[in-house]
Amino acid sequence: MNLQESKFGAPLLSDRLERVGPFLAVCSIGFAVFSLYYQGQGHLPTAWICASGSIVGVLGIFIGKLFPSLRAATAHGFIAAGCTALVAISLITGRHESQTPIFLCCASLFAGHIIGLRAATVWTVLSIGCLLFINFGAHELSLPQMQEHTPFDQLLNTIGVTLIIYFMSHQGELYFERHATRLVTLAEELQERTRLLNMAEEVANVGHWRLDTVTGEIVFSQEACHICEFSAEPGIPQAFSTFLEPFPQEAADKLREAISLVRSDSDTSFTVELSFEKDERQRFITIQGLCEQDVEGAPAAVFGIIKDETEAKRAAAQLSEKAAALQKLAAFDVLTGLANRYRFQKELQESIHEAKQANLQVALLLIDMDGFKEINDTLGHPVGDQILRLIAQRLKSAAEKGDTVARLGGDEFTLILNNIQGPEDVYEQGKRISEIISQPYYLDNKEINLDASIGAALCPTHSEFMDELLAYADTAMYEAKSNRQHLAVYDPKMTDALVRRRELEAELAQALSRGEFHLVYQPQFNISGTAIVGFEALLRWERNGSIVSPLEFVPLLEQSGAILIVGEWILHETCQQAQEWINCGHDITMSVNISPIQFRDRKFVDTVLNALETSGLSPDRLDLEVTESVFIDDVEMTANRLFELKEYGISISIDDFGTGYSSLAYLKHFPIDRLKIDRAFVKDIPCTDDGTIASSIVGLGHNLEMKVLAEGVETHEQLSFLGNELCDEIQGYLFSKPIHPNDCLVMLKEWSSRDFVSEPLFAE
Repeated sequence: MNLQESKFGAPLLSDRLERVGPFLAVCSIGFAVFSLYYQGQGHLPTAWICASGSIVGVLGIFIGKLFPSLRAATAHGFIAAGCTALVAISLITGRHESQTPIFLCCASLFAGHIIGLRAATVWTVLSIGCLLFINFGAHELSLPQMQEHTPFDQLLNTIGVTLIIYFMSHQGELYFERHATRLVTLAEELQERTRLLNMAEEVANVGHWRLDTVTGEIVFSQEACHICEFSAEPGIPQAFSTFLEPFPQEAADKLREAISLVRSDSDTSFTVELSFEKDERQRFITIQGLCEQDVEGAPAAVFGIIKDETEAKRAAAQLSEKAAALQKLAAFDVLTGLANRYRFQKELQESIHEAKQANLQVALLLIDMDGFKEINDTLGHPVGDQILRLIAQRLKSAAEKGDTVARLGGDEFTLILNNIQGPEDVYEQGKRISEIISQPYYLDNKEINLDASIGAALCPTHSEFMDELLAYADTAMYEAKSNRQHLAVYDPKMTDALVRRRELEAELAQALSRGEFHLVYQPQFNISGTAIVGFEALLRWERNGSIVSPLEFVPLLEQSGAILIVGEWILHETCQQAQEWINCGHDITMSVNISPIQFRDRKFVDTVLNALETSGLSPDRLDLEVTESVFIDDVEMTANRLFELKEYGISISIDDFGTGYSSLAYLKHFPIDRLKIDRAFVKDIPCTDDGTIASSIVGLGHNLEMKVLAEGVETHEQLSFLGNELCDEIQGYLFSKPIHPNDCLVMLKEWSSRDFVSEPLFAE
């Protein structure tokens, strides 16, 4: 291969042509010296020829500087001119004594050294031709011999040839040193590029390989050996079987087939994904390959890359797991694992669609756990979370195949019942589910009791739209909760009741500011009925000219929190009213009902004291009636608050005793002054059961040094029975219904002036 066609031919040739200038300079000086010498000897033709060679050399130097691309042509031209001059001098001076052959050989060597081997061959052939011409053809010209050679001529020629050979040797040594240095530099650059390629392949987890289709040998890069853990040395040709060693038979056959296909069809490429196990670790790789062609277009080799996909596969698996986890978070409740609101709505929509298509019925059950808030407040949210998980487990076990159980939030759950037969089927399944989730829960040897309120709505009986079904099920659930039922199936009448409730809630917010609230008072008597011992204040709401039942609006006040403002107003009004009656000379006590929400308010004691201070009422004239429910919340707070009120002299009564959470512990340890027997245990006296309960409450109160008051006394038999049981006080329609303040003052005056000895209270 010619140097100019080789990989490094261009830079090497350029480097050699850089020395054409110095070569021409030396030769020009030499010709100039010879020209002066021959001129001094009187040999003018020879001097002119040498001068011409010097001029040609100088012109060549300038042409090479101005036109670098013409350096090779300039060198050829100068050598040709020099050879011509030497031939002419030889003919003129005599061929037998001439040093022309030596000069011609030197010119040929310089041509090869500077321009290349091809040029050297050409000029060597020309030199041989010139020599043959001089030795065999010149005598035919019969040229006269113009000079005789002297010893000095021989010495001068010898010195010239010696200098030329020395210069040529020196340039050859410089050429070798420079190009040896260049080869070292190129080797270092190649080594650095190989290192960088190895680093790049290591970073990218990609190696390369090359299969020679002629020899059948394959070469691997360093990273390729690392990825597949080949036993071969990087860069050393190996047998093709080395490529197949790490892989199981099926994968090896797949790779062999892909490479064979590329070798037979050079226009194709392949990509195969393989896996193998190494050191109990699964590895995944991708091998790609294509055919290399020679200059004639024939397959020369198969070149390809090996990419390690193990980490990518692992990352993809992790991403897949995270995507599944995110999808689960998006569709399922984190705490219970049940479907969340989003998935529930999707499932309900699909159930409605299928029911409409197949003419089936679907029931939506909305479930709310009664008393769950108290668990969070008293036992803490971690316990509440455990209870929610247990509820979810029970609901899943109670649901039939194809049904959907979901948690909407808090303690609110839903159940979609597919393929039901009708309302009777809903009642049956709802009752079964209620019994399952209402069973006691046990945590840390503690028994926790919860009830469930379930509202149900049917599709398409009640609606074919998801939002309406949810609204109807919620209405039914509220109905069940209000009536203390476990299950209620939606009825359009419930919507009317709910609308009224919403209207009442909206108007209650403005009722106090509009002056729509007022108080009535029911007198309380001693057991003989001969003296009024106090009054119980009762709240009334007059809305649009009609009275709304307290059973209807008081729970709404408690739910909205407005009971705090209204309760404060009641305390101020009742204390003011009681003080007015006392100022009139009547010895009475004012009883005020206190809501559990009002009692738990941290400002409650200050509110009571402020009402007493504003009205001037003595604390021992105020009786606060609380229900048993206040004792099941924060027992420590309840005790502290009761004792604080008692320190001021305020009396405490337990209202509706026997109907709630009854415990002898709080009766014994809390500062309670009076028990009020609920009307439920009085209305059927002298029925054996009610009489026994009432009698037991009286005995219990007296044993604990408490007064006992019976509510709802309406007959003489009830009065007589309670009198025989030594009940202390009574109130009820037998004596008086709740009356307005002015009527209370009239009754007080009448009762204080009445002679019960001459005028019996009740005529026989």
